[in-house]
Amino acid sequence: MPLSRQPKDLEEILLTIQERLSAIQAQMETTETRQTNIEANKEFLQTTLTSLVNQVSPNFPSTFSPHMSTQDQPHISPTIRPPKLQLAFFEGPNPLDWLFQAEQYFTFYQISLDQRLSMVPFHMKGDALSWFKWMHQNNLLADWPSFTRVLKLRFGLSSYTNHQAELFKLHQHSSVSEYQARLEKICNYVKGLSPETILNCFTSGLHPEIRRELAILNPYSISHAIGLAKLIEDKIRDSKPKLFCSPNLTNFQHHTTNNLRHPHLPPTTTITQTNLNHPVVPHNLPPLTYQLNVSHAQLQERRALGLCYNCDEIFYPGNKCSSSRFLLLLDNLD
Repeated sequence: MPLSRQPKDLEEILLTIQERLSAIQAQMETTETRQTNIEANKEFLQTTLTSLVNQVSPNFPSTFSPHMSTQDQPHISPTIRPPKLQLAFFEGPNPLDWLFQAEQYFTFYQISLDQRLSMVPFHMKGDALSWFKWMHQNNLLADWPSFTRVLKLRFGLSSYTNHQAELFKLHQHSSVSEYQARLEKICNYVKGLSPETILNCFTSGLHPEIRRELAILNPYSISHAIGLAKLIEDKIRDSKPKLFCSPNLTNFQHHTTNNLRHPHLPPTTTITQTNLNHPVVPHNLPPLTYQLNVSHAQLQERRALGLCYNCDEIFYPGNKCSSSRFLLLLDNLD
């Protein structure tokens, strides 16, 4: 019996193997179909990604290719949404500053020269808008370069002003910061000067005491010179003595200076009050000469009144006796 059933068992085994081979072949065909679809999708995604990168960043490296491997392709950072910027309104003053902002604004948003002129009236108001409307209605505005020229002529400084001569004659009148602001404003109208020339113009217009110390430090640029000049200005300001002034000193001197310094006042009053807020100075106080030889009684009396020992002034911390004498000129009008 086993020998008679052997051919039949072999046939069953072969049939089973054929069925399995057919199933494996079907799976392989399905896998190849999926792989083909994946390659097609990959090709589509690479092409789409390349076009998007070229639209977002025209300066993206030209070495990028959809057929490159993942390791060879450059790293693509996620696109950052640019901030929303607003161009300030122009009303007339400072045309150079507004034109500079407009140039930066149009360059940032990649607005062509043909489209800039049509956007200008949306950023104007007041006299500037009225002027632009009149120019536009009379067909006097051709393109953006011509608009910038006529804008400078209309709202800028006179073309006859020699800004370079003003720069060379510029001098400091108050602080270094104020002098710096005037220098920068004039430099916006002057082009072609070397950095060394601008540095020399700045240093030559400073106050003499600042200019002398700045020459010793030998600054290498205009920014360095401005910083050093401000430090020198602060040092000079701090080195000056600060005078102490008592709030009651002015009123007291107003009432007592003439009485103390006049040698012929009659001795008719006596000391009744020593309050510095409302001082009463006696007329019988003999005027002191400018010497240190005074009696003890005189010292005590002047101490009670708050007067200096050596002169007829009110004593306060840092008091300095004046050596000048009071001269009175009398004229008989009769």
